[in-house]
Amino acid sequence: MFDRFVVLSALLLLGFNLVALAPVFSSSFLAGWNLVGFSSVFLIGAYNERPTVRDSAVYVHFVFQLSDACLVAATGFWAHGGGHGGRRLGVDGGGGDLAAGLVLLSALLKASQLPVPNLFARSMEGTSAGSALGDAALAAHVGVVLLARTAPIWYPRAWARFALLAASLLSWGAASLVAKVRADRKGALGYASVASVSVIYMLLALGAGAKGGVGQVVVACALWLSLAHAAARMTQMFRAQNLLLERGERAASLGGDEAALEHLAPRRDISPWVYRQAWRLNRFNSGLGLPLDRLAAGTPRRLRAALGMLCGCWCLSAAKTSKRGQWLATCGLLCLAAAPFTPLDAAREYLALELLTGSSLGLGLAMLFGWALLSTACVWVALTHVLDKERFKRKAAVKQKLAAVAPGKLA
Repeated sequence: MFDRFVVLSALLLLGFNLVALAPVFSSSFLAGWNLVGFSSVFLIGAYNERPTVRDSAVYVHFVFQLSDACLVAATGFWAHGGGHGGRRLGVDGGGGDLAAGLVLLSALLKASQLPVPNLFARSMEGTSAGSALGDAALAAHVGVVLLARTAPIWYPRAWARFALLAASLLSWGAASLVAKVRADRKGALGYASVASVSVIYMLLALGAGAKGGVGQVVVACALWLSLAHAAARMTQMFRAQNLLLERGERAASLGGDEAALEHLAPRRDISPWVYRQAWRLNRFNSGLGLPLDRLAAGTPRRLRAALGMLCGCWCLSAAKTSKRGQWLATCGLLCLAAAPFTPLDAAREYLALELLTGSSLGLGLAMLFGWALLSTACVWVALTHVLDKERFKRKAAVKQKLAAVAPGKLA
C-alpha cells in the first residue's frame, strides 16, 4: 500500500505541475487536469473494503469527470471562437462566452463549490495522508491555478466575474455553517477547506484580470494564500486523529483544570436558529451522491452478467486472481475509462474537439457526458469487483477463510 500511495502522490503532483506550467488548453494541460482527478480518486478509494469508501470515490470521480468534460468543451469553444489562433489567450471570438462559462464551471466542480458543496467531505473517506495531500493541498487548489491562468478568458466578461463571485459567496456561507455542526473532525475540515477556497475564488473574481499590474498582484496574493492555506490544512489533517489526545495532554499540563483549558480555547456557540439551518444544509449535503445501490438493484440480472463478462469480473475473485491479475485488470479498466496519456484519452479529446468546432455541437457535448458515465462505471467496477478487499488481511487469515469455504481446492 505504501508504494501505491507514493505512485499516486507523484502522479497527483505531476498533474498539478502540468496545469500550472503547460500551455493553456494544450493536450498536456488537459491531461494534467484529468490526472489530478484520477490520482485523487484512487487515493480516496485506497481501502475499498468499506462501502462508504467505494461510493464516495465513485461519486468524486463522476464530479471530476464532469469537470474534465467542461474543460475539454471550453477548449473546443475557444478554438472555434478564435479560429486558427483561438488557443492563444487574448484572442476571442463567438465561442468566448461559452468557453468562459465552462472554465468557471470546471473550476467550481473541482474545488467543491456549488453545485457540489459536499465533494471535499466525501473525499475525507480516504486516509489522512491522502486527504492532506489531495483535498487539503493539491487537488483543492488546482482550480485556483486554472482561474489564474485563464483570467484573460473569463475576467473581461462582467457576467463571469459576477457568477464566480456569487457562487463562491454562497459556497462560503453554506460551508462555513456546516463546518460548525459536523460531528467528525475530518468532515468539518473538509467544509472549512471549501469555505477558505471560496474566499480565494472571490479574491480572483474581484481583480484577477485587472489592468495596470493590479491583476498580477491579485493573482500573486491568491497563490500565496493558497500555499499558506494548504500548509495549514495539511497540518490540521494530520492532527485530526489525535484531537482528543492533545486535549487530554493540555488538560494534564494544566493540572487537570478543565476550566483553565476552556479559558484558553473557549467554545464558540451559535444560536439555535443558525444551528438548525446549518444542520439542514448538512443533511442536504449528506444526501448528495450517486444512487449506486438502487442502480445496481434495478439493473436486470442478465445485463449485470453481461457487464461482468465484459469487464472480466468472472475471473477476478479472491480465490482465482493474483495480485498481478488485479493490477492488469485495473489498468485495462483505466485505459477504457480514458485515463490520462492513454490512446482512448487522446481519441476522446480529438473527437470532442472535432465535433465541437464543427456543426455537431450537441453530439460533442453528449459524447463527453457519455464518456464521463462510462469512465465512472469503469472505476466503480475496479473498486467493487477487481481490487480484492482481502488483500489488506494477513495471508494466513485469507488461507484459513478459503479453506473453510472450499477445503478441497487448497489441497
